[in-house]
Amino acid sequence: MKELNNELYKIKQIIFDKTGIVIKNNKLKYLEEQVLKVIDKYQYSNINDYISDLNRNDISDERFNLLINSLKIDESYFFRSKEQINFLKKFFIPKLLDYKRSRNNNNLFFWSAGCSKGQEAYTLGILLYEYISSINELDKWNVSVFGSDIDNESLEIAKNGEYTKWSLRGVDDIYIENYFIKKPKDNYIVKAEIKKNIKFRNYNLISKINPSFLHDIKCDLILCRNVFIYFEKSIIMQIAEKFSDLLTKNGCLLIGDTEKIELNKKIKLRFHQNKKYNFYVNKQSKLFEEYNVSFHESHAKKTEALGVYNTNKVFSDDSLIFEDNVKEKIHYLANTNKLDDALQLCNKELQNNTTDQDLHLLQALIFFEKGNEEEFEKSLRKTLFLDPGNVVARYYLGIYLYQKGLTNKGLSNLKIALSNAEKKNENDNISLLKNITYKEFVTTLKAEIKSYE
Repeated sequence: MKELNNELYKIKQIIFDKTGIVIKNNKLKYLEEQVLKVIDKYQYSNINDYISDLNRNDISDERFNLLINSLKIDESYFFRSKEQINFLKKFFIPKLLDYKRSRNNNNLFFWSAGCSKGQEAYTLGILLYEYISSINELDKWNVSVFGSDIDNESLEIAKNGEYTKWSLRGVDDIYIENYFIKKPKDNYIVKAEIKKNIKFRNYNLISKINPSFLHDIKCDLILCRNVFIYFEKSIIMQIAEKFSDLLTKNGCLLIGDTEKIELNKKIKLRFHQNKKYNFYVNKQSKLFEEYNVSFHESHAKKTEALGVYNTNKVFSDDSLIFEDNVKEKIHYLANTNKLDDALQLCNKELQNNTTDQDLHLLQALIFFEKGNEEEFEKSLRKTLFLDPGNVVARYYLGIYLYQKGLTNKGLSNLKIALSNAEKKNENDNISLLKNITYKEFVTTLKAEIKSYE
């Protein structure tokens, strides 16, 4: 369709102007496929009519929103990034409440910006509820957690609060038991005592107007993980400036492990020097001065005392689990964002064990976290060369190829992963994944394939 090919750059520019999302040239084929789907669904007679609608309408319009949704990666899950979760649980939330209590301020405002389907917003709600109930102060605090996104479909899922077990992979059973109700077909719905404090709204982060749900309100915490990957530097700076203006005096901003903000005079944030993850605070804050010493040193001592590399306890709440001590060490390093150390150890082990598929898969996942797509794909293919039936590697390859714009190849690999999983004993756990059975994986993957087709 030559007419469409000639207009793709116009659509790409409209998307950038209205959302800040950058569509790279190597994604144009994928963009073309998604545009064709929208044109077919709404029966446009030509591409120019669709472009006129995109120019005329807000991104919340169904025709625009459907296109934007297809271009984002909505992969998220509860209690993502263990180090950030530990930071919130063991330091930030207790310290914040102590400070507010001393100022007779009982209001708490957290914002999950770019919340996708709501897993991270609900995680914040659970962490707050867990701590406040542990100190018997549930009736003393006014808790508000806001989740925002530009994806209307994802927001509806978030408002409903019902998820498959795949979104709960790696979550401790005690959290599932305390904060979720099990529904038919192994779905789980967030309990009412958590949902009542969480609101979801459509909000475009590049809007010059602050979100209406934060009218005359500033945030104690803004969580914006893996959102900046869609934006160019100028847009990131614009959003970061907005975030800094919306933080309280002791407010904190958490972003993705591989994301960074270049600070300037307009962005009133201070980068906290921590190698494990990016961590920004209001310049005025003094709440975090003792963090490096009091939390990390004690955490390191506890970890050493446990004998990190010869016990499974350290990894009991992670999504990947290994019996081999060296692989546990690699996984631990990667999970604490010491990606270079993890990769170095993994490469060293591969020199002696070139046919170990688990090591190749670990290597692939480390490359993924580092943003090295080419090496990620190479390592996945090495895993599949050694074991074509590896369900996990086949799944990740399918998702990667699909998001890269190679739709048919991506779907083909996902269907192979599904076929391989269906041949297994449905009650067995999948190798390398904790508490996910083949039956649960098959159910989730079928729904995912259906949404892609």
